[in-house]
Amino acid sequence: MASILNVDQINNAAGTAAATIDSSGNVLMAGHVVQVVNVAYNTGIALNATGSAVETGLAATITPKSNTSKIIILANQNIQVSGAGWGQIVLRKGTIASNTIMAIMSSPEGYTATTDESVNTIPMCYEDSPATTSATRYFCSMELLSGSAIYSQTSTSGASVSTMTLMEIAQ
Repeated sequence: MASILNVDQINNAAGTAAATIDSSGNVLMAGHVVQVVNVAYNTGIALNATGSAVETGLAATITPKSNTSKIIILANQNIQVSGAGWGQIVLRKGTIASNTIMAIMSSPEGYTATTDESVNTIPMCYEDSPATTSATRYFCSMELLSGSAIYSQTSTSGASVSTMTLMEIAQ
C-alpha cells in the first residue's frame, strides 16, 4: 500500500516557511518567480487637451496564484510630445476611475521645439502587493501637462513598440 503525505507548507530546520503548496499542487518557494505575463503594444493614440488622463493601450492582466505574492511591474511606454510641451505617463492598477496610481514619470526632457520631438521611452518599475488571487489589471495612462499634443507609441518615422512585463514573486 502506498503512503500519502498531505502538507500545506514545508518548514526549514529553523521553523520558518521554506515552501508553500497551494491547492493546485504548485510549490511556491519564497523569492521565486511563479509566473510571467508579457505584452507588447504599438498602436498610437493622441491626446490634444490638458487636464485629463487617457489609457495608452499598454495593459496586462495577471491572476496571482497566492494572495501573499508580490507583483513586479516593468513597463516601457513610448511617448512623444509636441508644441513645446510636457507629458506624463502613469502606471495604474484597475481603471483610471479607481485612481490607483502606482508610479508617475514625466517626459525625460524639456521640449523647446514647436515640432514633434522624437519618441522617448519612459521606463517604470513597481512592486505591488495585490493581496488577491483574482485577475489584476495594470496599465499605463498618459496626460498632456502643457503643449499642443501628446502621443503614445508613435513617431514621425513610424510605429514603435511599448512593453509591459508582470512577474508574480512568491513570498
